[in-house]
Amino acid sequence: MAPLHQANDRSSDQDDPLQIARNSRIGLRLFFFYFVFYAAFVLVNTFAPSWMEWTPISGVNLAIMSGMGLIGLAVLLAFVYGFLCRANQEGDR
Repeated sequence: MAPLHQANDRSSDQDDPLQIARNSRIGLRLFFFYFVFYAAFVLVNTFAPSWMEWTPISGVNLAIMSGMGLIGLAVLLAFVYGFLCRANQEGDR
């Protein structure tokens, strides 16, 4: 059975303060991008809940569609974050 912990040559990249700072900036930008959509969702649900009853596509209301859209956006942004962080690590070598 293979050991669970395997050393790799990328461990030094993970400790680089410049890399950590860049990844943090990317993460914060993506967080604030997501926050805008989430805040809009919460504000509409708070101040105009009747809008969420609208059923634009085959009986599915806007509340369900926007909630699932937020989940999909979060997953997409996670992949974008991983891609951007990995692309920078490979570009530094």
